[in-house]
Amino acid sequence: MRSLVMARARLRTALCARLHHHSRSCRSFSFSTAAAADGATEPPEALAFSPLVVGTIRLAQSVDNDVETKPIPPSPIPRPWPASADPSQIDEAASQLTGRLNAREDWWRQCERVCDAARRGELPSADVLKVLHAFMDLDGQEAREEEGRTTAHKPYLRKQTTKVDERHVECLYRSLLLTEKVAPLGEKEDGEGPQGAQKADKPATAALDADDILFLLKGLRELHFTRRARGEFFPAIVTAMRPLLAQYSTVDLIEVLDHLAALSIRGLEERQVFLTVPQLLSKRLDNTGEFGAPKPYELIRVFKAYSKARVSTELLRVLYDYVSRDLGEREGDGGESGGGGLLTPALAIHLLATMLGTRLYTVQAIEKLLLVARRTHLGLWASDSVELRSLKWIEVSLRLDYAQTYAGLSKEALEYLSLVRDLKYTDRSLQHHTILSYQLAHFLAKHSFPCKREMVGPYALKVCDRDERVAFEPIEKVHVFPDSKGKLRHFTETKLRHLEAMGWKVYTVAFHEWGRLRDYQDKADFVRRLLRENGLLGFPVEPRHGGTTV
Repeated sequence: MRSLVMARARLRTALCARLHHHSRSCRSFSFSTAAAADGATEPPEALAFSPLVVGTIRLAQSVDNDVETKPIPPSPIPRPWPASADPSQIDEAASQLTGRLNAREDWWRQCERVCDAARRGELPSADVLKVLHAFMDLDGQEAREEEGRTTAHKPYLRKQTTKVDERHVECLYRSLLLTEKVAPLGEKEDGEGPQGAQKADKPATAALDADDILFLLKGLRELHFTRRARGEFFPAIVTAMRPLLAQYSTVDLIEVLDHLAALSIRGLEERQVFLTVPQLLSKRLDNTGEFGAPKPYELIRVFKAYSKARVSTELLRVLYDYVSRDLGEREGDGGESGGGGLLTPALAIHLLATMLGTRLYTVQAIEKLLLVARRTHLGLWASDSVELRSLKWIEVSLRLDYAQTYAGLSKEALEYLSLVRDLKYTDRSLQHHTILSYQLAHFLAKHSFPCKREMVGPYALKVCDRDERVAFEPIEKVHVFPDSKGKLRHFTETKLRHLEAMGWKVYTVAFHEWGRLRDYQDKADFVRRLLRENGLLGFPVEPRHGGTTV
């Protein structure tokens, strides 16, 4: 009996090793075995495509998206396997491992067949786009991590959890975007002769419409590519998009700006589109054409995109004038979908905070948005509401960053901002420690640092001493743009600058620095060295003079 158990254990070890080898190659993911056994039904829209594409879509639909994917799927067999285990349990677990391995191999082979057909030019553009849609649906959760909503809760890398191999994605993109150089039968492939030259110069994007190009731009942002491949495809997409910009609706134009701004952080910059879009939007502001004017929340996305892409142009003045004169004056502004264009006090507050944060504003626009914000009494905003935090941030920014603009505001606006300054805002996150802030406070407390939690204007300080105006700010992963080499997000960057202007001394501790510390002693030495280098070991420190109070 014992020899049988040992044999089964050796089989399990071999299967796990084989599974680990293939999972690294296939960007491992979990299949729903029930769906694979029953057979996924073909979507109605897939029936018009080739059998190869339909088979790929069916395999993609069999992925179990409800199961959280790990870099290496957990084995259903416990380790170590007890000597008194039932052999039937070992057989069942081994069959599960084999089934999952076969599912991965099927998916890998299917993707390879699709890529081979795309390389040979046997798949039309519609089929390739359909497969890319299936790829993007599989990686939809990982794509949203670029906004910073998911990565903070996952201790493993985003790239390790993708269900689609980047080589397959790059192969399909290459078949769609790069210049066609396959000569017809009977002609030379080097393009000799007039017909050959014409074929060699024909762009592969000629068969793609505006919506297809926009989808490829979105995929370039959300799917996984090598840096070299992304830099290779980006110029082809932008070149094909420029003559099609006038065909996009207002919503699609703003989506184009959003994707280009996100790609600019990765080093792929395109200024020409950013200079063209304001001219297109200026022709739609009267709501008389086919496409309507942008709504207030869409203008927020526009200004954020220009700030993220580091593009500043006088062409945006037409949008400033639109905000100060006509924005939201009549219900139904906003074009294609109708309604939703009325400028409410909450939207006015968020739009003003965005314009000040991006430094894309005029005094007239500030006056107009503050006038709309005053329509709601300050007492109606909850003490922990997003609107009150934005109002507190607007007041601090105008007073510290735009002193000349602040002094030139009307008497009514200054009185309103004075009332905002006196209000108390409470950040909900102040009541909860993160792992980094908790451990940092623990080691600082051993050196008699007070480690109090305080609100300073719109900013929450979890580890600080208000009397001495000293704070330690944990820089979490959500505070940094992904794939940006440590570039801080706007609110965190502004927080550090404003606190310094108020007379605070802020010391930052980044998550990647803290994560490199291996054990308790390393973290204790890091905190002691941080205090010693800044002259804080003998607390309390000398009081800081000057600065602005809140």
